[in-house]
Amino acid sequence: MRGTLGAICLFSALTGATSAQATEVAGRVVIKGSLAVVQEPASRRPRYYWSLDNGVLPARADRILPERDLAIILVERGRPAVRRTSSPVVIRVAEGGMLPSSVVVRPGTMIRFENDDAFEHELYSPTHPDLAPESMARGQTRPFVAPQSGRIEIRCKRAPHLRGWIAVQDAVHFVAPRPDGTFTLTAEPGLYTVRTLYEGRWVAERELLVEDSRTVQTVEIEVDAAIVRPPAPAAAVPPPAQPVGVPAQSTTPTTPPPPPR
Repeated sequence: MRGTLGAICLFSALTGATSAQATEVAGRVVIKGSLAVVQEPASRRPRYYWSLDNGVLPARADRILPERDLAIILVERGRPAVRRTSSPVVIRVAEGGMLPSSVVVRPGTMIRFENDDAFEHELYSPTHPDLAPESMARGQTRPFVAPQSGRIEIRCKRAPHLRGWIAVQDAVHFVAPRPDGTFTLTAEPGLYTVRTLYEGRWVAERELLVEDSRTVQTVEIEVDAAIVRPPAPAAAVPPPAQPVGVPAQSTTPTTPPPPPR
């Protein structure tokens, strides 16, 4: 099972000695807690066998895997966005899911979906009609050019549980954390906004000042569980039962009779 209750992104900006214009940014994503459990109605059986209670092993709380579920971007503030080019991005479809499930690309980037599963997939996007359902056998790839902006949800007709998100933005830098939550990149000195993508939403952001010096700067981003995945709404309370033999009262307002003349 997957998820998070909270996440803290800790970034350290370290200025390299080789160049006054290139600063190394070393960061770490720390996951705290677990997500709210998505409650299924009592009358509905779990949709997948792995959701069944086996009566032996305790249920494990949902958790987040940084390298699969998160994407980090840096957007420079105070300067106009510069259109940048990007190399083609390969997104694997494996283990019944999209790996990674959160991806950030620049507008016009060539995306290649690659099916590494032993069975066919039929990817499509409910948010972008240009990505219509199309079968992909094992080992096949499917190209898709990122639009100018927006967030694209990815689904699969043959694996309904598969969900992924692609955010299209002119970010200065974007990176996926490593399995241990660490990441590195280089950035020019300036004021940036650090944003974290999870399940198609920007769940946290914070300022990061990268200075042209040997000092170390850190920034901490905390994500609230209620924002990351809100708990399922409570079931509606049924109205009280009507006693036998007592006619039900109408809730429709009635018009009072006219006054006597």
